[in-house]
Amino acid sequence: MISLEVQAAVTTLQQRAKTAHDVFELERIDRALDELNRNPLKTTDDRRQVRSTMRNAGKVLAHRKELLPLGSTDDPRLYESVRERAMGRAEVGYDVVDLLQWLETTPALTTRERWLLRALAGGADAEVLAEILDVPVARVRERIARARRTAVAAYEREVRSA
Repeated sequence: MISLEVQAAVTTLQQRAKTAHDVFELERIDRALDELNRNPLKTTDDRRQVRSTMRNAGKVLAHRKELLPLGSTDDPRLYESVRERAMGRAEVGYDVVDLLQWLETTPALTTRERWLLRALAGGADAEVLAEILDVPVARVRERIARARRTAVAAYEREVRSA
């Protein structure tokens, strides 16, 4: 027996796996699916379950990387990296992956806002986007400000309150 909410969450994660572009994301999805299979009767909202299980999977993978960092065992920098982490330096990158994943899945953003924020995350600036969209730079900056404002409010509502 599996609850309807878990079924919906599993379907969502399987769809994400089809469009995943890196091994890290596939591993997170796989761990999230395992967690859903271990708790098949949960009745929490499916979107919240997806977010929660993906975040938990990311934590497990981050911990795994701390225990066994990637790299050649002959590389002395590997051991320096382990020592730095043990001294409290945080690994970067996982938060960015979580944020980009949220950006792709939040219903709070329009297609145009999502595209604009993805382009900014990819390194584009207002001038480049103005050229692509064939609008004045000032107009693009207004759109960027609005998209960021909408995204921050949605993030506060959806993620921080969860």
